[in-house]
Formats: sequence, C-alpha cells, structure tokens
Amino acid sequence: MTDSVSVEARISNGQVVSLPVEFAGSQSGTIGLDQVIVRLTPELRATGTVELTMIIEGQSSNSARIFIPMGAKTSASVGYLPKRK
Repeated sequence: MTDSVSVEARISNGQVVSLPVEFAGSQSGTIGLDQVIVRLTPELRATGTVELTMIIEGQSSNSARIFIPMGAKTSASVGYLPKRK
C-alpha cells in the first residue's frame, strides 16, 4: 500500500513539500483503520501551521492541519484514514 500513497504538506506561504511515506497499511488491533507514517522534512522546521493532504491512487483526502513550533525537531507523525472498501 505504501507505493500507492503520497503525502503533501502545504506551508502558509503556499509552498508544497512532498513528504516521504515510511509506512501505509493495516493498523494492527483496530479493524477498519489503516495507518500512515510520514517523515517531516527539514523544510517544515518552524513553519507554524501546515496542511497535510494524502493522495491515494490519485484521490486527494481532506486536509489536516498540524502546527510545527519554533525549535521543534522533525520526526515521524502518525495519521489514520478509514479503510477503503
């Protein structure tokens, strides 16, 4: 599933950054949910509010907002999406 998922981060200045997807697949122990793990890149350091969008087989998800404060280290982030039928 990882190959069919990409994640984009839109910074408040309009710049779009492609984020590396480290894992996309079933979330063990929870039926009906998939797990997506992305790596936040150095370009996002101290950018404030960022909108994340997943693209799965050409279909874009609704955006989710996260806040990246000054001095924050970039690290792995976890999100969930409903299991496709």
